Amino acid sequence: MKAIFAFPLCIALFAISFIASSKMQFPLIWIMVAVTALWTAYDSDKVGLRLYKTELSHGPIVVFLACALLWILSFPWYLSLRHQIKSQGSPERESIVLFPANHSIQRTGANRLGHFQFVSPWRLAPDANAGRSAKR
Repeated sequence: MKAIFAFPLCIALFAISFIASSKMQFPLIWIMVAVTALWTAYDSDKVGLRLYKTELSHGPIVVFLACALLWILSFPWYLSLRHQIKSQGSPERESIVLFPANHSIQRTGANRLGHFQFVSPWRLAPDANAGRSAKR
């Protein structure tokens, strides 16, 4: 949904649920916020939102919390980002490298544990008897 339509839609949803809540004597607003926040979290994972360079590019849990706590701002923002991703492929997509290539391991066909490289060798704690012999 284009950004120009996302915010008025959210205002209309909020107004309709507010009016329905007052008529039904039931907090329908909270249910609407919870359902839209759950949908936003599910859809952000499906769309792959965390792979794009935006301020809202996080995992589904963070997107759910943002939508549940600041619904009036984050839900229209998500709708406009979703429209940009679906229509143009923008905002720009990040390239993620989980493990750097280790060509020596790939050539020998060794297992994947070779991909983890130690930054510095392990050092043992100094021994209490270091430098002393058993004979005195």
